[in-house]
Amino acid sequence: MARKGLIQREKKQYKLEQKYHLIRRSSKKERQISMI
Repeated sequence: MARKGLIQREKKQYKLEQKYHLIRRSSKKERQISMI
């Protein structure tokens, strides 16, 4: 039971990290475009 909860928490963390990276990547692109 405890292990299952840990796995779910890791999955949530992973999804959050993916979202964060996507947002950072898109903001970097926007910044580069505005610099040009």
